[in-house]
Amino acid sequence: MPPHPPEDWNDVDAWDRYLRSQARGAPRSADDIESLRFAPMVLREGGRLWVPGCGVDPGPALYAALGCRVTVTDISPFAIGWQTALAAKPAARIARDWKAFTDANQLVPTRGSFVARRQDFTRDPPDGGFDVVINCRAFSQLPPDVQRRAARSFERGLRPAGHLIIDTLNVQGDERTILEDSLLEAGFFIPGQEAERWYRDQLAATGIAHVMVLGRPLIPRWDQYPPDEFAACERRDKAILASFRAAYEARVDAAVPEAKRRLADGVTKIAHVLYATG
Repeated sequence: MPPHPPEDWNDVDAWDRYLRSQARGAPRSADDIESLRFAPMVLREGGRLWVPGCGVDPGPALYAALGCRVTVTDISPFAIGWQTALAAKPAARIARDWKAFTDANQLVPTRGSFVARRQDFTRDPPDGGFDVVINCRAFSQLPPDVQRRAARSFERGLRPAGHLIIDTLNVQGDERTILEDSLLEAGFFIPGQEAERWYRDQLAATGIAHVMVLGRPLIPRWDQYPPDEFAACERRDKAILASFRAAYEARVDAAVPEAKRRLADGVTKIAHVLYATG
């Protein structure tokens, strides 16, 4: 069984043990490094990047190889040492298809900067006035009160009109609402959030067991129906869930002008929340 992150997020020794088990020395495909897919946006926004809770993600070192000014933070001394050592390597020793990746995305490698600091991202941001903050998979696993604290830290770390990217895995239902509320309370604008919240509420009110996959409700094969009635019940309930789609899409379209205005006002700090399942 693969190791799991520590239950106590403040247990530094446990984090060291866990991250040591996750560290990989062999080069990977750039397409498999999830945080790297935001590279065009980070460069477009100015290239000052903070990666809180960096763990052993190889992405930050590659951002520095693209000319970004990168700061990574983690409470784990192992993570900080690992990140520092990785950033000293040539990019092609981190991503085996580095040239193919940069060519395909029209990116020009150039020397940036890299700073790794041991720091609790839920407490205080490092100095920097960052253009973009990327947090992959850590924020969504925090308790709600710690999410709120972390969201305030992220907000303080960004320059005006900066962008926060929260990448999540298997966050569903009320957990999404709690996560988004922490960001809204911190002062972030989340494009399309009101439409998503309305849609989520309508689906939940049906009482039909479902999960969201790629933005659409799917009915899982749990034990919610008698086995011999599953097909008929699923067909009925899928139709009910689908009945909200047109109204949801209309709300999404109606929200576009406000999102464009906030994105262009030079002040509003934007949070992008990505919900993945797997």
